[in-house]
Amino acid sequence: MWELIHIGDEGLFDLYAEGALPPEFTAIKQQRFDEQTANGGEDANVDYVYEIPADTAAAITGYRPDGDNLGEDDPFPEMTILEPV
Repeated sequence: MWELIHIGDEGLFDLYAEGALPPEFTAIKQQRFDEQTANGGEDANVDYVYEIPADTAAAITGYRPDGDNLGEDDPFPEMTILEPV
């Protein structure tokens, strides 16, 4: 079991990780931290570290709850994404 949380209000590089994280986590974390650094670090207008928990979960499940997984290989092809009216 593991837990991975990012709270951007506490700093863009703030990442709480606990437990036996999947092996994919290390590379994902490094990639997203590098992107954050290359795009302004703490002063950036974008938060790449935010994606680490979803990227890590997607690496082991093949599914992202934000819909980035939709397409031919979508594990939930009958799912409908609701859009605000």
